[in-house]
Amino acid sequence: MIVAAFVLPLLLLTAQDKKPATVPPAGALPAGAVKIDENTYKLKEKDGKTWVYRKTPFGVSRLPEEQFTKQNEAPLIQPAREAKVKVTDLGSEYKFERAHPFGIQVWKKAKKDLTADEQKYIDGAKVETAVEKKN
Repeated sequence: MIVAAFVLPLLLLTAQDKKPATVPPAGALPAGAVKIDENTYKLKEKDGKTWVYRKTPFGVSRLPEEQFTKQNEAPLIQPAREAKVKVTDLGSEYKFERAHPFGIQVWKKAKKDLTADEQKYIDGAKVETAVEKKN
């Protein structure tokens, strides 16, 4: 039992030495990598495959060039201020409604206290006139 405890780690170490080291160790860039920007490097291997290496706070990550280009071409999310807003004129104030990931966002604002974004909503939308019932 004691002999196995000493022999097994030695066998594992020698088995690891026989594996080819094709991937550089974590935190190291491979030799010959071309700098794209401050944290990104590109390397074409002998077999023709191109890899992109990025420096991250956790070390160097590697991904295929196709995946890198797909990530950089991802569509941008539409900002909330460009979302469609329904505006209702309540007399001395406006009522604004817009779709939000957690439901409908509703707020009211006095006509004299409008922000620039709210004024854009009014200018770009069909403003409905309504009298809100008070219970």
